[in-house]
Amino acid sequence: MAERDSIFISYAHDDDKNSNNWISLFKDVLQNELDIQSGQHVNIFFDKDAIDIGEEWKPKINRTLEERTSHFIAFISMAYLHSEVCLYELEKMLSVEQALGEAGMVLPIYFIGSGPMEEVDNPIIKRVVEKNYYDWRQFRYTPPSETEIRKKVAKVVSVILELRGSEAGAGAPKGKAGQSVGRSLSRR
Repeated sequence: MAERDSIFISYAHDDDKNSNNWISLFKDVLQNELDIQSGQHVNIFFDKDAIDIGEEWKPKINRTLEERTSHFIAFISMAYLHSEVCLYELEKMLSVEQALGEAGMVLPIYFIGSGPMEEVDNPIIKRVVEKNYYDWRQFRYTPPSETEIRKKVAKVVSVILELRGSEAGAGAPKGKAGQSVGRSLSRR
């Protein structure tokens, strides 16, 4: 089995398109920050870059999630919740995380929504809100290249690198105004 060396970004294409390619731009900022903080190139699985035209997407996603993904960033929104593919990816990664006994592999970002994520009526999201998550709804209109977002990305990367290097899975994403949301990440 290959080393778990890839960060997987799961998102609804409509969210990216309707937010001026915010998630695509985030991916670029994330890539730069991962490379700078780790001192090496870190692979990011982003479907637009990783899946070729005509390639069967489901086997590639399954292989990537089961064998290569060390961390899974999910941009949660109403469009995400209505996407069978997004929910499939999230549920698959939650299963991988549980099978490996590794807390903290799934890093949810609440990207678009009108109320608390805890009130979302979806069984998969109910599992997600048991974790810490980032509440970035207010940042959707701020370009990822802005210093404020780059600082948030740097914190996400710090958590990822800490979790990658920690047998105990320590680290905690932050929610609104930098406060922890949900339970801290730890081995179960």
